[in-house]
Amino acid sequence: MDNFGAGRYRAKASSRGGDFDVRGLWDAMETERRRRDITWRRVLEEMSVPGVEHPLSLTTIQNLRRLDTVTCQHALGMIGWLRRTPESFVRGLDRPGAPLPLGAPTRLLRWDMSAFADAVNAERRRRGLTWTELAHELDCSVSQVARLSRLRYGTTMRLAMRITRWLDRPAADFVIAVKL
Repeated sequence: MDNFGAGRYRAKASSRGGDFDVRGLWDAMETERRRRDITWRRVLEEMSVPGVEHPLSLTTIQNLRRLDTVTCQHALGMIGWLRRTPESFVRGLDRPGAPLPLGAPTRLLRWDMSAFADAVNAERRRRGLTWTELAHELDCSVSQVARLSRLRYGTTMRLAMRITRWLDRPAADFVIAVKL
């Protein structure tokens, strides 16, 4: 099951890099906020996109350091604000990743979960894997990968990045900028 990088996957991932570093994302945001001498409210204002039904909250950002987890959708706004790539937060990964599309203040960065799920299923079939075998390779539950296309808010950022590495594609291939 997805235990955020512990167990089998950590060993498997060592040659491809570790898991997405949620705490590293928090640290980068805190460092940038302090460097610019702005408040967390100001950070949220800069990341906000008018018309978003459920905007990112201060609690979500602050929970990064406490809960050490974040959804792939929430992480994009933060990564975009930092003007970095998702890959830059994967420990030990030796490739920088492709730049993300421009987001706030006019566009919302989102994982295209349908395209992501289609790519996973196509690659799974190409490799001749069952959903159970794929889940084992990614150290997650079968439902976490088999139901990607039906997830309303996406998956965890750790699993999303495990999948992009498994696909050998940059995260940016599955990120779209939605104009609201």
